[in-house]
Amino acid sequence: HRNAVSHVVKGMRTFKETSSEVLCTSVALFHNFGVMSDEDHQEACEIMIDQEGIKAIHEACEEWEDHVLLLTSAMHALFNFADNDEIRVEVVDVGLLDFVIDMLKRLDFEKNLMKTA
Repeated sequence: HRNAVSHVVKGMRTFKETSSEVLCTSVALFHNFGVMSDEDHQEACEIMIDQEGIKAIHEACEEWEDHVLLLTSAMHALFNFADNDEIRVEVVDVGLLDFVIDMLKRLDFEKNLMKTA
C-alpha cells in the first residue's frame, strides 16, 4: 500500500505523547521498510521523505528522548536508509542528525549506541 507510511506517521503523531510502544513498533516497521530489495529501495526512500517518515522518527525521539529502546530502534531504521542521498539531506534538514549526536553524547553510557551509529 503506497500510503502506508503516512498512515503509520498519523498513528505515531496521535500516540506520540502517550505510547512509547506504538512509537517503537512504528520505527521497527520503518526499519523493515528500509531493507527492501535494491529495485524497491529508492522508492522506499522517496516514500519515507514524502510521507514524513523521517520527520516522524525525529518527533518520536524528541518526545521520548530518554527511551533507549526507541532511540536504538531509530538508529537501526536510519541505518537502513543511510545509503540514500535524499534521506541523508532529510535527516540533516529536519534536525535529526543534531539530535542523534546530542543523544549519543548524553546517553551512551556503555558505548552501545555509538557502536550502532
